Amino acid sequence: MTTATKEARIDKEVQRRVEEDLTPIDTEESYKDMLNECYSFESVGGIFADMEPARVLDEMDPTAYRCGKNDYEDSLDETCEEINDQYYNREEVQDIRDDIEDEEDGKDEEES
Repeated sequence: MTTATKEARIDKEVQRRVEEDLTPIDTEESYKDMLNECYSFESVGGIFADMEPARVLDEMDPTAYRCGKNDYEDSLDETCEEINDQYYNREEVQDIRDDIEDEEDGKDEEES
């Protein structure tokens, strides 16, 4: 078996197991949480003190909200892996990949 064929088979199995075993990161909720943690209307006070910055931005300037969300998703490339338009924790995906590669190495040794 060629190395390219083996890698393609491993990639396909990783994709299957990730989708089966892991929960994708909800980027919408994660982005909203990030905005609400970074910004606040408490200093404004009054009726504005309890407003959620993410909701205000989304309702007042949906274009800026979407652009920010896209930038946020791009920043996830450092800690997450995108599989079929879903983001998963990179370390968890790597653990699955390592397990599959170990299984493949075991099969190769048995065949030898």
